[in-house]
Amino acid sequence: MIAQWTTDLRHAWRSLCRTPGFFITSVGTLALAIGAVAGMFSVVNTVMLRPLPFPASNRLVVIAGTAPGSDLPERFGPGLEFYVHYKERSKLLDGVFVFGGGTSTLRAENRVERIPMGFPSNEMYATLGVRPQLGRLPVAEDADRVVVISDQLWSSWFNRDPSVIGRSYFVSDGMREVIGIMPAEFRFPSDDTLLWVPNQVRPDQIRPGNFGLPVIARMKDGVTREQVAAELTQLSKELPGRFGGTPNYARIIERHSAIVDPMLDRMVGPTVRTSLWVLLGAVSIVLLIACANVTNLFLVRAEGRRRDMAVRRAIGASRTQLVRLQMSEAFLVALPAC
Repeated sequence: MIAQWTTDLRHAWRSLCRTPGFFITSVGTLALAIGAVAGMFSVVNTVMLRPLPFPASNRLVVIAGTAPGSDLPERFGPGLEFYVHYKERSKLLDGVFVFGGGTSTLRAENRVERIPMGFPSNEMYATLGVRPQLGRLPVAEDADRVVVISDQLWSSWFNRDPSVIGRSYFVSDGMREVIGIMPAEFRFPSDDTLLWVPNQVRPDQIRPGNFGLPVIARMKDGVTREQVAAELTQLSKELPGRFGGTPNYARIIERHSAIVDPMLDRMVGPTVRTSLWVLLGAVSIVLLIACANVTNLFLVRAEGRRRDMAVRRAIGASRTQLVRLQMSEAFLVALPAC
């Protein structure tokens, strides 16, 4: 069988070389369509199918809220009082943190630039399940006097010098000590974040009603998002009694319901997810059209070779041999296209 296929492939190659126009057109049509599908699938796989780069990422969720009948948006981020209350009293969460981001000044040696920074609470690292590759993580006693830097910043600013741990630099609005370097794959809340400054929240400094903060949490194993949303909704009703607030704030809390969504949805967004699936479907249709066009080219080619096939049949070639010869040509066209 191997010898027969080898012979047929040799004949098919010589036949295709005699018709370079057909060969180049068929290969080019398939190659363009396959390349488009492969490229689009690579994007979909990276953005939506591949898990987030955190342990048990399916348990990471984004906490938001809704208050029908209020003047707030249909979906809004909670305030600091929600974060503190959830962290202290939720029995279904393994961790919760709040964070902010922006661009601020970093001055090291003779270099000064404004770079993207994150301002998370210290629970971020444990909640996401990440550890530094060098140094340690911030603790409450550090307050905001320390920073953790990214692998990219360590490489581009400090030439991967491990002695950077323990040094102090001007960050944002004051001198802060570098205590840790995160792994290269850690990029949160965005890919360009280069440095993290602790942002500890003190309950006695909270002014209730300042909504809009992003809150990330990790659910306990075996807990559903519906269960977490029900618990957090119930806990939110306790906020006016604990933190006070205006009568309007109390009315908002009466209408408030917690929304718990997968973290992937926040990082990608439903609109982007839908658009990517639509684009993948569109390029898949293009591949089908390309295959149909190449099939038509083969049919036209077969029509012009009826006499050749008849002669082969007359001198003893079986139907199986003739089909195998056609399949060999199709294989030789598909192989370089891939």
